[in-house]
Amino acid sequence: SRDTDRSVSISLVWARCFMMASRTRPGLYEKEAMMSARILLITSSVAWISALAPATVYVDISATGAHDGSSWNDAFTTLQEGVDAAAPGERIWVAGGIYNELRSASATGSLEMKEGVRLYGGFAGGENSLGERDWGANLTVIDGANGRGVGVAAVHVVVGANNATLDGFTVTGGHWDVGASLPLDRGAGMFNPSVNGLTVAHCTFSGNVSSWGAGMCNFGGSSPKLQIGRAHV
Repeated sequence: SRDTDRSVSISLVWARCFMMASRTRPGLYEKEAMMSARILLITSSVAWISALAPATVYVDISATGAHDGSSWNDAFTTLQEGVDAAAPGERIWVAGGIYNELRSASATGSLEMKEGVRLYGGFAGGENSLGERDWGANLTVIDGANGRGVGVAAVHVVVGANNATLDGFTVTGGHWDVGASLPLDRGAGMFNPSVNGLTVAHCTFSGNVSSWGAGMCNFGGSSPKLQIGRAHV
Protein backbone atom coordinates (compact mmCIF):
# COMPACT_ATOMS: atom_id res chain seq x y z
CA SER A 1 0.00 0.00 0.00
CA ARG A 2 1.03 3.63 -0.27
CA ASP A 3 1.22 3.98 3.54
CA THR A 4 3.47 0.93 3.84
CA ASP A 5 5.74 2.21 1.07
CA ARG A 6 5.98 5.55 2.83
CA SER A 7 6.92 3.96 6.17
CA VAL A 8 9.62 1.90 4.50
CA SER A 9 11.07 5.05 2.92
CA ILE A 10 11.08 6.92 6.24
CA SER A 11 12.78 4.03 8.05
CA LEU A 12 15.38 3.82 5.29
CA VAL A 13 16.18 7.53 5.62
CA TRP A 14 16.62 7.28 9.41
CA ALA A 15 18.79 4.17 9.08
CA ARG A 16 21.09 5.96 6.62
CA CYS A 17 21.33 9.05 8.83
CA PHE A 18 22.32 7.08 11.91
CA MET A 19 24.80 4.94 9.99
CA MET A 20 26.50 8.02 8.52
CA ALA A 21 26.63 9.65 11.95
CA SER A 22 28.13 6.54 13.53
CA ARG A 23 30.93 6.63 10.97
CA THR A 24 31.66 10.27 11.85
CA ARG A 25 31.57 9.66 15.61
CA PRO A 26 32.16 5.92 16.23
CA GLY A 27 30.15 4.37 19.03
CA LEU A 28 27.87 7.36 19.57
CA TYR A 29 25.05 6.36 17.22
CA GLU A 30 25.73 2.65 16.75
CA LYS A 31 22.83 1.58 18.98
CA GLU A 32 20.42 3.92 17.22
CA ALA A 33 21.60 2.76 13.81
CA MET A 34 21.08 -0.89 14.71
CA MET A 35 17.60 -0.16 16.06
CA SER A 36 16.65 1.77 12.92
CA ALA A 37 17.95 -1.05 10.73
CA ARG A 38 15.83 -3.53 12.67
CA ILE A 39 12.74 -1.35 12.23
CA LEU A 40 13.47 -1.17 8.51
CA LEU A 41 13.76 -4.95 8.31
CA ILE A 42 10.47 -5.51 10.15
CA THR A 43 8.62 -2.86 8.12
CA SER A 44 9.96 -4.23 4.85
CA SER A 45 8.90 -7.75 5.83
CA VAL A 46 5.36 -6.57 6.58
CA ALA A 47 5.22 -4.79 3.22
CA TRP A 48 6.48 -7.91 1.44
CA ILE A 49 3.89 -10.15 3.14
CA SER A 50 1.11 -7.64 2.34
CA ALA A 51 2.15 -7.62 -1.29
CA LEU A 52 1.85 -11.41 -1.44
CA ALA A 53 -1.73 -11.46 -0.12
CA PRO A 54 -4.40 -11.26 -2.84
CA ALA A 55 -6.47 -8.09 -2.83
CA THR A 56 -9.99 -8.49 -1.47
CA VAL A 57 -13.14 -6.75 -2.71
CA TYR A 58 -16.08 -6.73 -0.28
CA VAL A 59 -19.79 -7.06 -1.05
CA ASP A 60 -22.52 -6.73 1.56
CA ILE A 61 -26.11 -5.91 0.63
CA SER A 62 -26.59 -4.17 3.99
CA ALA A 63 -23.41 -2.03 3.91
CA THR A 64 -23.93 1.68 4.65
CA GLY A 65 -20.50 3.17 3.96
CA ALA A 66 -18.86 4.53 0.83
CA HIS A 67 -19.79 1.50 -1.32
CA ASP A 68 -16.37 1.29 -2.95
CA GLY A 69 -15.66 -2.32 -1.97
CA SER A 70 -12.61 -1.48 0.13
CA SER A 71 -13.87 -2.89 3.46
CA TRP A 72 -16.91 -4.52 5.04
CA ASN A 73 -18.23 -1.12 6.10
CA ASP A 74 -17.66 0.34 2.62
CA ALA A 75 -18.67 -2.78 0.69
CA PHE A 76 -20.46 -2.78 -2.63
CA THR A 77 -24.12 -3.77 -2.29
CA THR A 78 -24.45 -5.69 -5.57
CA LEU A 79 -22.45 -8.62 -6.87
CA GLN A 80 -21.70 -7.35 -10.36
CA GLU A 81 -20.16 -4.18 -8.93
CA GLY A 82 -17.75 -6.35 -6.97
CA VAL A 83 -16.88 -8.49 -9.98
CA ASP A 84 -16.36 -5.46 -12.20
CA ALA A 85 -14.03 -3.86 -9.63
CA ALA A 86 -11.87 -6.97 -9.12
CA ALA A 87 -8.79 -7.76 -11.20
CA PRO A 88 -7.64 -11.26 -12.19
CA GLY A 89 -6.06 -12.95 -9.18
CA GLU A 90 -8.19 -11.03 -6.70
CA ARG A 91 -11.01 -12.36 -4.54
CA ILE A 92 -14.46 -11.15 -3.58
CA TRP A 93 -15.89 -11.79 -0.13
CA VAL A 94 -19.68 -11.67 -0.01
CA ALA A 95 -21.79 -11.35 3.13
CA GLY A 96 -24.92 -13.45 3.53
CA GLY A 97 -28.14 -12.15 2.01
CA ILE A 98 -30.34 -12.40 -1.08
CA TYR A 99 -28.77 -10.68 -4.06
CA ASN A 100 -31.64 -10.27 -6.50
CA GLU A 101 -30.74 -6.99 -8.15
CA LEU A 102 -31.51 -6.07 -11.73
CA ARG A 103 -28.53 -7.01 -13.93
CA SER A 104 -29.37 -4.89 -16.95
CA ALA A 105 -25.79 -4.81 -18.27
CA SER A 106 -26.31 -8.42 -19.37
CA ALA A 107 -28.89 -9.24 -22.04
CA THR A 108 -29.63 -12.47 -20.20
CA GLY A 109 -29.85 -10.81 -16.75
CA SER A 110 -26.79 -12.73 -15.61
CA LEU A 111 -24.10 -12.23 -13.03
CA GLU A 112 -21.09 -12.36 -15.35
CA MET A 113 -17.99 -13.76 -13.70
CA LYS A 114 -14.52 -12.52 -14.64
CA GLU A 115 -11.47 -14.56 -15.58
CA GLY A 116 -9.23 -15.33 -12.61
CA VAL A 117 -11.54 -13.76 -10.02
CA ARG A 118 -12.70 -15.82 -7.03
CA LEU A 119 -16.11 -15.26 -5.40
CA TYR A 120 -16.64 -16.51 -1.86
CA GLY A 121 -20.01 -16.34 -0.11
CA GLY A 122 -20.97 -17.27 3.44
CA PHE A 123 -19.59 -14.34 5.42
CA ALA A 124 -21.39 -12.60 8.26
CA GLY A 125 -19.48 -9.39 7.53
CA GLY A 126 -16.50 -8.30 9.60
CA GLU A 127 -14.32 -11.39 9.08
CA ASN A 128 -10.60 -11.03 8.48
CA SER A 129 -9.85 -14.46 7.03
CA LEU A 130 -11.49 -16.89 4.64
CA GLY A 131 -11.53 -19.59 7.31
CA GLU A 132 -13.89 -17.56 9.49
CA ARG A 133 -16.85 -17.76 7.10
CA ASP A 134 -19.76 -20.17 7.53
CA TRP A 135 -21.68 -20.69 4.27
CA GLY A 136 -24.22 -22.88 6.08
CA ALA A 137 -25.16 -20.23 8.64
CA ASN A 138 -24.76 -17.18 6.39
CA LEU A 139 -26.79 -18.18 3.36
CA THR A 140 -25.65 -16.19 0.34
CA VAL A 141 -28.16 -16.32 -2.50
CA ILE A 142 -27.69 -15.26 -6.11
CA ASP A 143 -31.30 -14.86 -7.20
CA GLY A 144 -32.13 -14.34 -10.85
CA ALA A 145 -35.86 -13.81 -10.42
CA ASN A 146 -35.54 -10.11 -11.29
CA GLY A 147 -32.41 -10.37 -13.42
CA ARG A 148 -33.95 -8.64 -16.47
CA GLY A 149 -36.51 -6.52 -14.64
CA VAL A 150 -39.16 -6.86 -11.96
CA GLY A 151 -40.65 -10.31 -12.42
CA VAL A 152 -38.52 -11.02 -15.51
CA ALA A 153 -36.11 -13.83 -14.69
CA ALA A 154 -32.54 -14.23 -15.85
CA VAL A 155 -32.03 -16.73 -18.64
CA HIS A 156 -28.74 -17.68 -16.92
CA VAL A 157 -28.34 -16.55 -13.30
CA VAL A 158 -24.54 -16.90 -13.47
CA VAL A 159 -22.23 -17.05 -16.48
CA GLY A 160 -18.87 -18.64 -15.68
CA ALA A 161 -15.36 -17.56 -16.69
CA ASN A 162 -11.96 -19.18 -17.12
CA ASN A 163 -9.96 -19.90 -13.95
CA ALA A 164 -12.61 -18.30 -11.75
CA THR A 165 -14.15 -19.63 -8.52
CA LEU A 166 -17.73 -19.69 -7.24
CA ASP A 167 -17.74 -20.90 -3.64
CA GLY A 168 -20.42 -20.74 -0.96
CA PHE A 169 -23.57 -19.65 -2.82
CA THR A 170 -27.11 -20.75 -3.57
CA VAL A 171 -28.03 -20.06 -7.20
CA THR A 172 -31.75 -19.84 -7.92
CA GLY A 173 -34.49 -18.10 -9.88
CA GLY A 174 -33.25 -18.66 -13.44
CA HIS A 175 -35.89 -19.37 -16.11
CA TRP A 176 -35.58 -19.81 -19.85
CA ASP A 177 -37.85 -18.06 -22.34
CA VAL A 178 -40.05 -20.92 -23.48
CA GLY A 179 -39.38 -21.71 -27.12
CA ALA A 180 -35.93 -20.08 -27.12
CA SER A 181 -33.18 -21.78 -29.11
CA LEU A 182 -29.70 -22.91 -28.10
CA PRO A 183 -27.99 -21.71 -25.96
CA LEU A 184 -30.83 -19.74 -24.33
CA ASP A 185 -32.77 -22.93 -23.70
CA ARG A 186 -30.32 -24.32 -21.12
CA GLY A 187 -28.23 -23.49 -18.07
CA ALA A 188 -30.80 -21.42 -16.21
CA GLY A 189 -28.75 -21.63 -13.02
CA MET A 190 -25.25 -21.40 -14.46
CA PHE A 191 -24.06 -21.35 -18.04
CA ASN A 192 -20.42 -22.02 -18.86
CA PRO A 193 -19.60 -21.23 -22.51
CA SER A 194 -16.23 -22.78 -23.47
CA VAL A 195 -15.00 -22.25 -19.92
CA ASN A 196 -12.00 -24.03 -18.42
CA GLY A 197 -10.32 -23.91 -15.03
CA LEU A 198 -13.55 -22.89 -13.26
CA THR A 199 -14.05 -24.19 -9.71
CA VAL A 200 -17.50 -24.52 -8.12
CA ALA A 201 -17.64 -25.53 -4.44
CA HIS A 202 -20.05 -25.38 -1.50
CA CYS A 203 -22.83 -24.31 -3.87
CA THR A 204 -26.46 -25.33 -4.29
CA PHE A 205 -28.39 -24.87 -7.55
CA SER A 206 -32.15 -25.06 -7.09
CA GLY A 207 -35.36 -23.54 -8.46
CA ASN A 208 -33.97 -23.01 -11.97
CA VAL A 209 -36.00 -23.97 -15.04
CA SER A 210 -34.88 -24.63 -18.61
CA SER A 211 -35.40 -27.28 -21.26
CA TRP A 212 -32.01 -28.87 -20.61
CA GLY A 213 -29.33 -28.64 -17.90
CA ALA A 214 -31.38 -26.33 -15.73
CA GLY A 215 -28.95 -26.26 -12.81
CA MET A 216 -25.75 -25.97 -14.83
CA CYS A 217 -24.87 -26.29 -18.49
CA ASN A 218 -21.28 -26.78 -19.60
CA PHE A 219 -21.25 -25.79 -23.25
CA GLY A 220 -18.62 -25.83 -25.98
CA GLY A 221 -16.16 -28.14 -24.26
CA SER A 222 -16.32 -26.51 -20.83
CA SER A 223 -14.78 -28.55 -18.03
CA PRO A 224 -15.38 -26.92 -14.64
CA LYS A 225 -14.08 -28.52 -11.46
CA LEU A 226 -16.96 -29.44 -9.17
CA GLN A 227 -15.88 -30.35 -5.66
CA ILE A 228 -17.62 -33.69 -5.11
CA GLY A 229 -20.18 -33.55 -2.34
CA ARG A 230 -19.98 -29.80 -2.17
CA ALA A 231 -21.69 -28.59 -5.32
CA HIS A 232 -25.34 -29.65 -5.50
CA VAL A 233 -26.95 -29.18 -8.89
